[in-house]
Parts: sequence; structure tokens; C-alpha cells
Amino acid sequence: MKLISIFSLLVVILYQSTVFSQTKLNIESVDSTIIEVYRHTSKEMATKEEDAGWVLLSKKLVDPKWSSKIVKFLQDPSNFSEDRALLTHDNVQIYFYDQGELILAFHLSTLTLNMFIEDGKVHNTWSITAKAAKKIKKILKKIQVLDFIQEDFQFPS
Repeated sequence: MKLISIFSLLVVILYQSTVFSQTKLNIESVDSTIIEVYRHTSKEMATKEEDAGWVLLSKKLVDPKWSSKIVKFLQDPSNFSEDRALLTHDNVQIYFYDQGELILAFHLSTLTLNMFIEDGKVHNTWSITAKAAKKIKKILKKIQVLDFIQEDFQFPS
């Protein structure tokens, strides 16, 4: 019985340590990146269901220099935590393409620090760390979309 418990614990630890690495598929071949910034009011945030919704504030093609910085950000597991807020919310969406095909979508909530990565095979949710929040805030400022969501930012300064 003790051996089964130890084995089960080992399997859980190994699974948790590889979850993020499973999401980091090949995003080296990105040839274009699009960022969309929204005012998002989820049903959990609205008093009436009809008040919930999305308003597109900005949609831009990201300069390759900044696209590569975002890719590096996503490839660093120290930027992410398995903790997450319960509120379902995201207002920054970054889409990575290779030859016109969507290869990865990164969704981020500047309100809750939750993030979501979708690559067609893996579908995981985490939060970003305070250190990572500062990094992504600088990137959003350089891409010139930070002003659209400044009021939603709960990130550290």
C-alpha cells in the first residue's frame, strides 16, 4: 500500500512538472503574430446577463521583434504558476501563425493574471507570476496597446 501511495505521488509530481512543457510546442516557426485587446465583461462580472460581452478595442499585427519577445516569454516556465483566479476573464489575445495557419493562441487577463494557452492539442490554464506581469506589461506598452486596457491592469507596477 505504501509503495502504491509513493508511486501515485511520483506520477502526480511528474505530470505537474511536464504540463507546461507539453504546451510549449514548436512556436519557433512563427511568421506573423496578431494581438487583439478587448473590454471583456464576463457573465460573472455583470449584474444582468445581457450586460456581459466583448468590445474589440484594438487589433494589430505585431512587429517580428516583439513577436519573438512574446515567444521567449511563453517559453520560460518560470513566468507561470499553477495558481489561478476563479473568475473567467481574458482581455488580451495573441495569435501566432505559421504560413497562414494558427499554431498557438495565448489569452491573458490583465484583471486576474489568468492565462490560457491553446495550440489545437493542449488546452491549459495557469496564471502569470508578478515578475512575468511586469514583463508582459512592458511588451504591451511597446506594442502600443497598453493604453486601451490600463484601467483593467491589476499587474504590479
